Amino acid sequence: MKHLYIIGNGFDLHTGLATRYADFRRWLENNYPFIYENMQAVYDIDAEWWNDFEVQLGKLDINRFVSKFTPQPSPLMKL
Repeated sequence: MKHLYIIGNGFDLHTGLATRYADFRRWLENNYPFIYENMQAVYDIDAEWWNDFEVQLGKLDINRFVSKFTPQPSPLMKL
């Protein structure tokens, strides 16, 4: 096949392409396990999270993400 024309929602799946978010999750887990594991840890991602990927992306709390990687001041260090 030389050309693939995407005509509408679901056509990619009908042609056998692995384009579901679950397929992306498996690909990410197999090819970039470090990124996959960090996403799970930072965002408390489980299997159901991937089922509604686009909606879940809109709910991500960037402040929560940043706080996990920002050193907190020690209670012993007071100015």
